[in-house]
Amino acid sequence: MTKNSATSEIRIANYCGKAEVKTACVQSCDFCACVDDDAFEFELENGDTQDCAWLTTNFSKKEIRIAKYCEGDVVDACTASCGAC
Repeated sequence: MTKNSATSEIRIANYCGKAEVKTACVQSCDFCACVDDDAFEFELENGDTQDCAWLTTNFSKKEIRIAKYCEGDVVDACTASCGAC
């Protein structure tokens, strides 16, 4: 492995998990599909946990949920539900 390829792998590991990077750098991040991580769950303010699908299951609350929870790890894992692609 060359120094440049090692540096590239480190950059990919550090940055391609972020929704704004992987959608802007599709080829570099090897991001071909706009999908949610089915295994991901996040904690709500009340302590309950939900998956990505919860964000969009109730149409009347969809916009509120997306605005409230689609940041940080949630938007990185729930790319499709958060509309980040």
